[in-house]
Amino acid sequence: MTVNPERGEVEIVLEGTTFGLRPTYEAIVAIEKATDRTLVDLARDANVTHLPLAVCAIIVTELIRAWGKAKGDVMAQGVQVERIGHLLMDEGMPTVQVRLALVLVLAATGGYTPSGEMKAVATTTPEVPTAASPRTPRARSAGPPKGSG
Repeated sequence: MTVNPERGEVEIVLEGTTFGLRPTYEAIVAIEKATDRTLVDLARDANVTHLPLAVCAIIVTELIRAWGKAKGDVMAQGVQVERIGHLLMDEGMPTVQVRLALVLVLAATGGYTPSGEMKAVATTTPEVPTAASPRTPRARSAGPPKGSG
């Protein structure tokens, strides 16, 4: 299974294999329970690269398992915390924590649905006047321009 960055899926490559990081409700609850920390605390610490390796391993493991479940990837569903920890150490913690910060901050601020899908980004368009919309009054001139006659 592949990760689709156009749908907001964040990936991590471990030992040449690409995995998705999917923050489902169940994954977040499992992470909070295993780490005894809130999602907001974890997001904040990931954002400033202060998560210990063991905590990163727990987070990545649960997010990969959730991604594997959603994609039907049996290998991803069965990843183990200790093995993921070894792979993360090899990958380098700053790289890992940047990806975790992205996922966790979005999850903490409502950027994902409970099933772990990224929500559409809201966009605003300035109102374009139409025949039916009220118009703002124009500035009136005080007379003809100087020198016109």
